[in-house]
Amino acid sequence: MNQFITRSPIPGEVITSYHSNHEDAPDAEFFRVLAVNKQLDRIAFVRATPKQSAGRLYFLSPRVEKLSWLLSEDISKQFVFLSGGLPPRPDVQATPEELDNKYLRRGQEQSTPRKERAERFELIKPLVKLLDPEDVDLLLDPQIRAEKINQRARELATSPTDVKRLRRRITDTLNQYWAEGSVSGSVTPYTSRCGGRGKEKKQGKKKMGPPNRATQSGEIGLEGHILSDEEKDQCGFAWRHYNKRGKTRRKAFRKLKREFYSDIVIGEDGHPKRIVHPDIQCPTETQFEYWGKIRSPGHDSWKKQLTPRALARIDRVLFGYANETVIKIGQRGAIDSTTTDQEFVSVINRLNRIGQAHRVLIVDSKYKYIPGFYMGLDAPGSLPVQLAYLHALTEKREWLKWLGLEEQELENWITIRFATLLADNTDARAAAAMNAFENVNTGLKFVPVSRSDMNSDVETTHHGLHRLVDHNLVGTTYGQRTERGVEKADVLARMTIIEAIRETARAIYAWNTMELDIVPTLEMQRELVDKGIKLTRANLTRWEIERGNQATSLISEAEARIALLIPTRGTFTQNGIRLLRTDKGQKREFVSHVRYASHHKQIVKKCLEAKVMRSRVMPTAFDDDFLYDPYRPSEIYYRDLYSGELIPLAAKTHDSQLLEECSLPDIYELDDANKLRLFFAESGRERQISDLEAEQEEANDAAEAEYQATVEKVGKSPSKSSIRKGKKSNRETEKTLMDHGMPIIAPETAATETVEPEQSPIDSAPVHKPGVVKLPLVKVTPPPEPATEDIASTTAPLPAKKSVFARIVQSRQTEVPHA
Repeated sequence: MNQFITRSPIPGEVITSYHSNHEDAPDAEFFRVLAVNKQLDRIAFVRATPKQSAGRLYFLSPRVEKLSWLLSEDISKQFVFLSGGLPPRPDVQATPEELDNKYLRRGQEQSTPRKERAERFELIKPLVKLLDPEDVDLLLDPQIRAEKINQRARELATSPTDVKRLRRRITDTLNQYWAEGSVSGSVTPYTSRCGGRGKEKKQGKKKMGPPNRATQSGEIGLEGHILSDEEKDQCGFAWRHYNKRGKTRRKAFRKLKREFYSDIVIGEDGHPKRIVHPDIQCPTETQFEYWGKIRSPGHDSWKKQLTPRALARIDRVLFGYANETVIKIGQRGAIDSTTTDQEFVSVINRLNRIGQAHRVLIVDSKYKYIPGFYMGLDAPGSLPVQLAYLHALTEKREWLKWLGLEEQELENWITIRFATLLADNTDARAAAAMNAFENVNTGLKFVPVSRSDMNSDVETTHHGLHRLVDHNLVGTTYGQRTERGVEKADVLARMTIIEAIRETARAIYAWNTMELDIVPTLEMQRELVDKGIKLTRANLTRWEIERGNQATSLISEAEARIALLIPTRGTFTQNGIRLLRTDKGQKREFVSHVRYASHHKQIVKKCLEAKVMRSRVMPTAFDDDFLYDPYRPSEIYYRDLYSGELIPLAAKTHDSQLLEECSLPDIYELDDANKLRLFFAESGRERQISDLEAEQEEANDAAEAEYQATVEKVGKSPSKSSIRKGKKSNRETEKTLMDHGMPIIAPETAATETVEPEQSPIDSAPVHKPGVVKLPLVKVTPPPEPATEDIASTTAPLPAKKSVFARIVQSRQTEVPHA
C-alpha cells in the first residue's frame, strides 16, 4: 500500500505523484531517490521513466532540492512512496547471454543491444565505477558533474569537434543510468521498441544520411553511392582483413577502394595502372565503418583491466578506527570465508567421512550484525559468495521452516542490502561474483594481498562463531593440529552438513540476539534502555533502520534471485521440470528423485508442448535455464525472458525427508548408490521369479497326475457337456464343505468312516438348521500314486507329495477340537 511521505526517503526508493482519484493514473510521474543528506538539507532524485518527443525517448537530469521542502506539509501530501519499488525492464536484468538469445541476428556473434550496452557502460564507467562507491554522490552536484563529463569527453575525443557530441552522449547515458537503477544493465537500449527480429530496413533509391558538401551547394547528381548487398559484404571483408593492427581505418578504406572500386588500364609507358573510381561511385568512409562492423561480427574486442591496489605495511599513528565513517546500516559490509573447525559424515552413509565444510559470512560494519551466511562443500568462489549475499537479501521464513527452527523470531533475521562490501583478494575476486554484485548495485572493495587484518569485522566474527558452534560439536578440530595420543577429528565425526547448518543458524541467531557489553549513547539510553529494550545487535540494527539510517533500500526478492542464484539446465516434461545433473558434462542425465511443478500458465503451456510435440523435435528442444540454490533443493525458479517474471517451482517427491536432509550434491551421491543396488536387485529379482516359475510347474505336474489317476479309476474322461452341466451343482456341493471359503475338517473319531467311490460325501450329509453348525463326517484318503505303465511311460517319476487339499485337511485336524 502506497504511503504519504512522512519520513526522510532512503536512497533507491521510488516516489510518485499522488492522484486522489486513482494512484496509478497514466500521467503519474515516478522519481527515484539518489542521495539524501540531512546535514546539508539536500535530496537528489531523478525521473525514473523516460519522456517521449517525436518518437524519441530521453531521460531528464537529476534534480537537487531541499529535503525540508519535500517534507513540508504541502509538498509531502503531493507525493507517496511506491510500495515494492518500480519493476525494472526485462532487458535491464537480462545477462549478456540472455540478450543474445533474445536479439541475436543471423551472422552475428553478439547481439546489437549487448554491444551497445557494453559500449555505453564503458563510456561512463570511469565516472560511476572506478571511483570510491561512497564518493559517487559527488556527481549529483551539477557543477562537478559538468566538469567530470567535459573531462571524460576530452579524453575520448579524437578531434575538437567530437567534444560537444560526446558531452551530450555521456550526459544522456548518465541520466538513463541513474533513472533505471544505477546498474550496468541500466544503459541497455530500448531495442524492444524497434522493428521485428531480424528485420533490416531496405534502402531505396535515395542515399541515406546527411547530404555531402556538393549536394549542399546545389549540385545535382553528386548525392553519393547506394550500396548493394554484395558491396556491404565487401565492406565487411575489408574491415576484417585491412583494418588490422598497425593500420589506421583510413588506410583500410583506401585499400578497399583500390581493390574493389578501381579499373586497371595500360598507361602510355605500357605498364598496367590502377585508376580508382570517383568518390560518388564509391562508399564513404562512414559507410565503410558502419557496414564493416555489421558484416564482421566479433571483430571488435576489449579487455577490462583492474588496477592493482597495494599498500605497504608502514608504522604510523592512528587517531581513529576503520569504521568511524560508517553511520548507516548497509553502508559497508564485510565478507569472507573460512573452513569450519569440524569434520562431517555423508548423509547417505554416516560411516563415510567427507571432511570439513566452508562457511561464508556477511557482516554489517555498524554493529557486527550477521544478516546471512553460506555453508557447504563448495570451495570459496562465486557460487558461495552469491548464495551468502542472496541469503542476506531474502526473507528467512521458509528457510527457518525448512531447518525446523520455527521457534526463532523472524523479526530478528533482518534483510540488508549493502552499498559496499569489503573483501580480500580470494573469495569475491571472480568475474561471475563481481557481475552479480554489480547487478544488485553493490560495490566491492578489496584489501591488499595478505592483509586480511584490514577486514577485521568479519575475521573477528569468524573466531566468535568457531567458539560458539564448531568447538562445541562432535568431530571438532578446535582449530588446532591433533596432538599425539588424541583421537583425530575425522574418527569422531558424527554430524552431516544439514545438521551443522541447523546448528550454525542457532549460533548466529544467538550472536545477533545476545545483549552486548557496550556503553550506550544518550540516544540509546532514552529510546532503548529506559524502555526495557536490550542492546542486542538485532535490536540496534532494527532501531537504526526505523530511524531512516539505512544506506540503500531493499530490492525485491525476485530481482535478488535473478541476479544471485545459480543457473542450471533443466527440461520441460509432461510431468513437470526435470533438472539435468551438472556433474555429468555433456551427458544428459536427470536428477531422478525430484521433479518440479507449478500451475503458472506459462509452465503449464510449456509442459503441454513437451507432452504433445516430444516425438517431433530433438531431445534438447525443451531444455531451458532455471535458477536454483544447490543447498536448498525444495524450490527452483524459472525466469520468463520476455515478461521478466520470476516463476517459483515447487519440488515434488515421494520422499518427505529427502528435501529436508539432502542437498543436490547429496542427491547425486544417492543416485549413484542406488544404481549399484538396483543392479544386484534386478539379478536377484530374476532368480526369485525363476524359482517361483519352477515351483508352479511342479504344482501343475502334480495336479495333472492326480487328475489322470482319478480318470483312470473312473474309466473315462468326462465329456465337455457334462463338465458344463454339472459345474453349478458341484459348486454348491463344494460350498457345504467350506466355512467362509475354507475347508471344514471332520473330527478324528469320524475319520475312519469311508466314503463309497460312487457316492458323494454331500449325499449323506444331514440338513442343518439355521444357526447350528454340524461338521460332516469325512474320510480323507491320500490320492493313489500315478504308477500305471501308461503314465510311467510318458511322465517322469514325481516325488511322493500330498495334494494341496490333503495338506490343508491335515493341518486343520490339529486345530479343530473334538465335537
